[in-house]
Amino acid sequence: MTNKVINTIHFAIKSNNIVYGEQLINSIRLKKVYVVLLASDASNQTIKKIKDKSIFYNIPVYEIFDKETFFDIFHKPLVAFGIKDLNLSIKLIKNLQEGSESHEEKN
Repeated sequence: MTNKVINTIHFAIKSNNIVYGEQLINSIRLKKVYVVLLASDASNQTIKKIKDKSIFYNIPVYEIFDKETFFDIFHKPLVAFGIKDLNLSIKLIKNLQEGSESHEEKN
């Protein structure tokens, strides 16, 4: 799961379809992102703020990886980001769901 998800994120970065920071909140409000990814070790306030906005605007939110992994992917400190492209979002969600299913089967 991890490699497919990370590869999809890298593709979104290279195609300039990533939003983060204050732009993420605005993009959620304007429904310009199709999926939001959140670091599992983000602060409680950040998690609540992003989840509440995303749920209100019907945008899926996934808590994956941690801040260190996000730093390894983006080479900058991030705790959340959104993907602006519908097809990349669909692919990412599919990869996340496949990964969780295979993880559940192993347990």
